[in-house]
Amino acid sequence: LGALIFALKICMAPLPNIEPVTLMLMLITLVFGARAFASASVYILLEGLVYGFSPWWLCYVYIWPLLIFLTLPLRKYRSRFLFSAVGGLFGFAFGFLFIPVFYFTYDLSGKLIPYIMADIPFDLIHAGANVIIVFCLLPPLRTAFERILGKYTAQSSLRSKARQNDLDTEGNEDADAARRRRTADKLH
Repeated sequence: LGALIFALKICMAPLPNIEPVTLMLMLITLVFGARAFASASVYILLEGLVYGFSPWWLCYVYIWPLLIFLTLPLRKYRSRFLFSAVGGLFGFAFGFLFIPVFYFTYDLSGKLIPYIMADIPFDLIHAGANVIIVFCLLPPLRTAFERILGKYTAQSSLRSKARQNDLDTEGNEDADAARRRRTADKLH
């Protein structure tokens, strides 16, 4: 999923400060929980490998996991308004989250206020785009992912039960014979 996030971001690259990363990381967090950190790690690594490991990349190492931490406690909710607000606030704060690294890397002492003022229009675009994208796409994508996950989980659960039944068969009946017996029982 991290590679998918990276590919989607490349597809949307011509649009300034309009990106699918926030949406996708929120979606993956809501559906898969803390396993979203693995997807974020893959995405962040791909960003570094393709665009270079510079100071902005170091910021990604803490910014995207922060979004996952903010989204994890919200997994029980389904409000598109709540998630749009989170996405919007995160989009607005995104530029500010670079300040700890950029302050020292680019010596922003005495230039911090102009840096922040120049960044605000971009953060507003980022916030607005996140609100719209999350509002429109998160609910249907979440439902689709949960359905797919539910089908996969149900199938996996059935396979596990069948294996357990094979192990629990009485006597010296082997697993193949147990499967044949179950299939014959279903046909009658």
